[in-house]
Amino acid sequence: MELSMRMKAIAEWLEKDQRVADIGTDHGLLPIYLAKEGFSGLIAADLRPLPLEKGRLNAAKHGVDCIDFRLSDGLENISSDEVDAVVIAGLSGETIIAILENAGWLREKTLILQPMSRAQVLRQYLSDAGYGLQEEKLIFEENRFFVLHYVRGKGKKLSDRQIHIGLSPTADYLKHLISVNQRALEGLSKSGKPCDAARLEETKYVLTLLREELENGNCS
Repeated sequence: MELSMRMKAIAEWLEKDQRVADIGTDHGLLPIYLAKEGFSGLIAADLRPLPLEKGRLNAAKHGVDCIDFRLSDGLENISSDEVDAVVIAGLSGETIIAILENAGWLREKTLILQPMSRAQVLRQYLSDAGYGLQEEKLIFEENRFFVLHYVRGKGKKLSDRQIHIGLSPTADYLKHLISVNQRALEGLSKSGKPCDAARLEETKYVLTLLREELENGNCS
């Protein structure tokens, strides 16, 4: 079974003796792949019935019958003693934060998080809440960058640079972030709205961090 580069990178962080819950599973591709790789105790959760049904059909198509497809808003219908690792991928940074806040027991688990947006907001939350952001991966696929976070145990406070840039940025990723923030700066500069003044100054600050990082060659 073929997975996207992003999903394969997530799977590489998981261990066969871990019981894994995939939150926002959509069509169940990751748990199906894990089942075929010998994992057990898999939960595929989604808050919508239709994706779960498509996941069940996909599992049957691939001869997999050991996945618990479960209707759940985040981790609402999943308990701590059922899982060792939780994957939350393909949701916004804010949505991932909301899921984490509603399940305090996640601090004892391995978390693999992949926000579709606002990675810096998620990093800030993890840092403030004491989660241990241990490692990051950058995947370039479908003409965009995806940031993957490996979270386990307690962690030290992240610096501003780590929050806005990440743990292991590449030169191409830094150039991408500079382009994104430069466009945002141009828009905010034209706004003239008092409510945008703070965002304007923050964007200038982030651009300075990014350019310094790129110029100093502190990237992989």
